[in-house]
Amino acid sequence: KSRANAAEEALEELRHAVACAEEAGAEGEPLEVLRGRLEELDEELRKVLALTIRSATTGEVIVAKARARPTDKVASLREAVLQELGEECACVSLRFIFQLQVLDPRLSLAEAGLSNGDEVQLVQEPLRCLTASFDGTARLWSLGSGSSAAASRAPEAAAEGSGREALVARHDGPVLTALVSCDGSKLLTVAAGGE
Repeated sequence: KSRANAAEEALEELRHAVACAEEAGAEGEPLEVLRGRLEELDEELRKVLALTIRSATTGEVIVAKARARPTDKVASLREAVLQELGEECACVSLRFIFQLQVLDPRLSLAEAGLSNGDEVQLVQEPLRCLTASFDGTARLWSLGSGSSAAASRAPEAAAEGSGREALVARHDGPVLTALVSCDGSKLLTVAAGGE
């Protein structure tokens, strides 16, 4: 549970306690202390940012309202993504982009220029590309180097130990289409001849 969500829950509990005390006719210093704490928490929550995290590759909203404080590090957004997507993403690098700039994970959200309501793009690395080919193969290419050279090489050259691609399926006829699941655990290929 994030600190922002915990603060919201604490605020609700405190509001309930104050309402119960007022209904019971309580007066005096304990009630004033509760009211003061309620105001402090309310003020603190107004400082919390609500950010939208969207996939940079698909445009899909991953986290509709990630809550964080301006002093939290950009790296703290990873926690919100992992809570939403689950642990299958724990082994990939997550990069956050705001206004066409990759955010340094060591910066605070305020230092990165983020404010309430902003939208952050998420890129998961390593980036991979699945290709379907007329030679009867489907190959998964790693694009993590940032260079398109690996993807443009002939498969024979890439297969000579570059580690940039892997043969994932072979068919007797041309592969017409290939899809990989989001977590990379499943592959669907369709080849000529109904394979």
